[in-house]
Amino acid sequence: MKFPEKVRKPTQPTEVVQEPTPEGAPPTPAAPAEPLPGLRGKAVWAYAWLQAFSKRHTKELTALGAIVALLIAVGIFLYFKRQRENEEAWTRLSQVNTEFAMASMKGEQEESKVAARAIEDYKRIGEELGKTQATPWITFRIAAILHSQGKHDEAIKTYKQILVEYPQHYLVLPARLALGYAYEETSKPEEAVVRFEEAAKSDVKAVKAVARLDAGRCYEKLGKRDSAERAYRDVVDLAPSTEWAETARYRLACLK
Repeated sequence: MKFPEKVRKPTQPTEVVQEPTPEGAPPTPAAPAEPLPGLRGKAVWAYAWLQAFSKRHTKELTALGAIVALLIAVGIFLYFKRQRENEEAWTRLSQVNTEFAMASMKGEQEESKVAARAIEDYKRIGEELGKTQATPWITFRIAAILHSQGKHDEAIKTYKQILVEYPQHYLVLPARLALGYAYEETSKPEEAVVRFEEAAKSDVKAVKAVARLDAGRCYEKLGKRDSAERAYRDVVDLAPSTEWAETARYRLACLK
């Protein structure tokens, strides 16, 4: 027995949309109104649509490409410019550090002569190169020189600048300790102990021990005996075989 063959329904021709073109211009490729059945048909449709779109917007795409290329070029230029500035800043910082260190070896009088010039040289690096990776170090060096020259108010202001402008930088810790010393040297133990206790929050045992020892000394000056004893005991626990611990034990004996 023969079965009748399946009768296939006639398919509708896919409508093709032809884009209008200016007079005299070559015709723009048209994309099918909707994709043909199957994955291949969809791929052909997508390709035809993209081709038609690019033909219609050639000028816009060309302009966009030029803008993107320009932005990339500018970005690359700025990146390498910043790298050169960083390298120059580090080089100049090292030169000033070396000059000041050599002068310091010749005695306090020679150091005082060079100090003002060193500070000006440090500031000039910032003025000419702007902020670089070396900027926090430049600021710290200025503060340290001011501190060593007995200009405590200016040094305190500069140390604070590091804490405010570079709160995540690893120089914050030595800046806090130095700030505490500057306050202590100007007979402000109540301000100093705050900075030492902040530094004592460090996870580094050696730093914590030093900071607690300094805090204990300030507590003594403030007449807070119990707080001083606790601080000294912490030092002994944190670094039992160090000179800091020996000093702490001596102070504990004096407080009995």
